[in-house]
Amino acid sequence: MTKGVECYQKVIAILHNEARKLLVEAYEQTRDAQTVAKCFRVSTSTVYRLSVQMKKTGSVKLQNSQRSVFDVVAAREAWSEMSTQCEADKLVFLDESGVNTDLSRRYGRAIGGKRSVDKTPLNTPANTTILSSVRLNGETAYTIYSGGTTREKFLDYLKNTLIPMLHEGDIVIMDNMRTHHVKEIQTLLQEAGMKLWYLLAYSPDLNPIENMWSKIKAILRKLKIRASIWYC
Repeated sequence: MTKGVECYQKVIAILHNEARKLLVEAYEQTRDAQTVAKCFRVSTSTVYRLSVQMKKTGSVKLQNSQRSVFDVVAAREAWSEMSTQCEADKLVFLDESGVNTDLSRRYGRAIGGKRSVDKTPLNTPANTTILSSVRLNGETAYTIYSGGTTREKFLDYLKNTLIPMLHEGDIVIMDNMRTHHVKEIQTLLQEAGMKLWYLLAYSPDLNPIENMWSKIKAILRKLKIRASIWYC
């Protein structure tokens, strides 16, 4: 990275931080979130969030880990370019998702002037975790269990569910969850002739399996499953 680019990044960061401080000061003086949001072209939720952040931490500076930072953007572009150079049918995306018996639609319709009302259980059991992979042809390899993902559960899934359905040369892509970094994972996949890639931090949008989870949860919300029938 050249000095000119580094200088440009620093200037942009300074301007962003100053704008955020001015926004909070304006809100503290006026207590009018809507007007402040309109002036700074942000949402009212951003105004409230920055105000709370200032009270809690005494600062509203941008975090270096945020996706808008230039080096993260560059890394995302490099990742996208690298992934497009591979055969799409070799990519196998893996992820977990949790579901429970309190899923319900978040939005509804009602007669004008009336609230849309729904009910969900107050007490719920432990989350049910769905651990699955998906590839271009729609093929999945999944398992379901109660509670979170542990080292033992993840390794068992790899050995007995995922790897038997993979082919030599496949590339398994997963996020940076702690249990995904167990040492045995790399060894298991390499011995079976597969590669392992980790997604960039804070980039779930690079994993298309998120679209599958969205569809599954939409169905469960519609059906309003109220019994723990998913455990196995």
